[in-house]
Amino acid sequence: ITSGSDTAHAAKFPDAVSRASGGLRPALPPHLADLMDRPERMTRVGNDQAEVEALIRDRARITRGT
Repeated sequence: ITSGSDTAHAAKFPDAVSRASGGLRPALPPHLADLMDRPERMTRVGNDQAEVEALIRDRARITRGT
């Protein structure tokens, strides 16, 4: 879950920023600097609202530590 300010970071749109600024490439924030080196993680979920809701609840518990 992100806050509204997270959605506007220039590093999310490096190509657009580069074109608009004449070639500048925005750096990722420090907590994401190694993002491209991290292993990719993916969870397949069926086309079922209850299944998606259960996954979100389970992941929220993991994040909260409960």
